[in-house]
Amino acid sequence: VRCARRLGDTEGRKILIIGLGPVGLSCALVQAFKGAEVMGADIHQYRVDLSRKLGALKAVNTGTHNLKEEVENWTDGKGVDIAILAAGSNEALMTAVELVKQQGIVYSVADFSEATINPSAIFVHKEITMTGSLYYTSADWKEMIALHGAGLPYGKLVTHIFPFDQAQKAFDTFVSGNTGKVVLFYN
Repeated sequence: VRCARRLGDTEGRKILIIGLGPVGLSCALVQAFKGAEVMGADIHQYRVDLSRKLGALKAVNTGTHNLKEEVENWTDGKGVDIAILAAGSNEALMTAVELVKQQGIVYSVADFSEATINPSAIFVHKEITMTGSLYYTSADWKEMIALHGAGLPYGKLVTHIFPFDQAQKAFDTFVSGNTGKVVLFYN
């Protein structure tokens, strides 16, 4: 929600979300709910399929399909308006920079330990705006409540629920990539 609030009105804009863990899937859900045209991309087929159920118009398994070709076909070679980066790797960052259109936005919700960029190519020649945020702050609660009231189906993000005494099984299941949001509960 913080990402969506900071991006503003994205209705009708083409948004690529790279990385479909719980954070990327949440971005797909919120952006689709707000009227954006969303494409999700991940290496795990389960999450690719789940992104469609959450509202992505297109979803690409980057292990079996060429993401650049898929984006070029989807955007008639122009690139996406916004690339949301929910995978914290230099490769994912470079992919986002490559696939966003001239004067587009790269928005990171991913943690990075380090990345290597060419500032001249990104900020001067392509005129990309790059920004990001972590999770949410108390300033985002009003928007969260409004989305809840408007019927945002966030419960669809939760795909697995485990009792706390099965925390290791929950972790192993999550790491497999065959989940959305995994929740632990106490008896």
